[in-house]
Amino acid sequence: PNMFATLKQYSGIQQANDMIDWFLANFEIATLDKAIFVAARNLPLADFEDAIVACTAVQQACDFIITRHTGRFSGSPVPAATPEEYLERY
Repeated sequence: PNMFATLKQYSGIQQANDMIDWFLANFEIATLDKAIFVAARNLPLADFEDAIVACTAVQQACDFIITRHTGRFSGSPVPAATPEEYLERY
């Protein structure tokens, strides 16, 4: 929901809809369940939403969390990398 609102605010509704369609065609969407929320409550990250991302990354066996805010994920079981760091490695 936040992604759509941000896209709409900066790019307009048509481009926001187009970007959502592109994301749906090109990415897998992870399912959030109670187990992820419970695990996130027990993860020592300052922000609960970041903990949800980290626990989802564990459940989905992700190699990295791609974010511009890598410092928020210190203590995450899945390492965080900026988009630039990720592209340099791969």
